[in-house]
Amino acid sequence: MKPFSFLLLLLVFTGCAKLSTETKTIDLQLSGDMLFSGANTLQMPVQTTTQSLAGTLNLEESQLKNIGLNKATIRLTEEQKAITESLLLQIVSANNEMLSLGTLNPLPEGTEFELNLAEEVDLLPYLNDEDATWVLDLNLSEDYMDEMKVSGQLELNVNYKD
Repeated sequence: MKPFSFLLLLLVFTGCAKLSTETKTIDLQLSGDMLFSGANTLQMPVQTTTQSLAGTLNLEESQLKNIGLNKATIRLTEEQKAITESLLLQIVSANNEMLSLGTLNPLPEGTEFELNLAEEVDLLPYLNDEDATWVLDLNLSEDYMDEMKVSGQLELNVNYKD
């Protein structure tokens, strides 16, 4: 086999590495205090890193190709729901611009809400950044002076090369 043919064959085989997907769920506990009527922000540092995510899947970080968002759920208490008009979940980091992940406006009945997700989201660059933060913007119809804690859950699609 000629060297050029061998190199071409090698490129074809390495380029066809299988892409696999695993689903991982992470919990959120966002908080903020001294909230006033109108737009407010709750925050939480991102605690899931690409290193920890790869480790739970028995992968090397270099195998991770992208991390999508399959589902985002936010849970409010009855008291919080009574004064909350809308939700917007975002992520931001020191090296990446703020990225909108999902929104819901107006809120339907109940206290658990599945957000309408943005299309084509890749969280990989944010989870690579030490200073990433989950941000939940919510509009309140009245002041809330105590600390507000809101829980949530994200279902991630982790795409990686075998």
